[in-house]
Order: sequence, then C-alpha cells, then structure tokens
Amino acid sequence: YDDSILSPGWREYLLSAMTKVKPGLNYLTAYVPGSGAVVSHKNGFAATTDGKWIDNDIGIVRFQRGSRTYAYAISFFSQWVPVKYGDIALGQQVSVATWDFFARRYP
Repeated sequence: YDDSILSPGWREYLLSAMTKVKPGLNYLTAYVPGSGAVVSHKNGFAATTDGKWIDNDIGIVRFQRGSRTYAYAISFFSQWVPVKYGDIALGQQVSVATWDFFARRYP
C-alpha cells in the first residue's frame, strides 16, 4: 500500500478491480454494514472430496476519517466446514469485531 511494490496507479487499479470480485461473495471480510468502507478482496471457496467446504477470504478495508484514508487488511480461513456457507456467521462476527476495533481506534 505504501508504494514499495506497486506504483500508486497500479495499486489503485488493483484495489478497484478487487472490489468487483464476485460482490455477492464478499460476505466475510466485506461485512461492515453501514460503514461506508470500501473493501477490495479475493475469496477462495471450494468443496472437499469428503463433502466438506473450504471458505477463505482476504480483504483490504479502506475508510475515511476527515480528509484522511485509513486501511487495514483482514483474512478469514476456514476448512472442514460441514455445511455449505456454514461459516458465514463466524466470518461476519470476526469482520464486525475487526471493524469495531478500527472504528474506535480511528474515530
């Protein structure tokens, strides 16, 4: 994010493109209802050979406070989930707790 890997133009392109990654599937790291935050994420979702599920999501959450933009990264990894989408509630709880921490830290 600090321009050490990507130039600002490429960084903005990548972050923008990642806001469009299956928007309906950003139910894990992007779950910050009513926050106005922008989430760039990439999810990974697959069934295992034994009928269980793997559901992973990594995101960069950006938000404004006054004229300043803040960002944090969040990741969620699950495996052996017995029911498809069975980890959504846990992922949302983790995302909301993370959002609440940063919202309090940067009021």
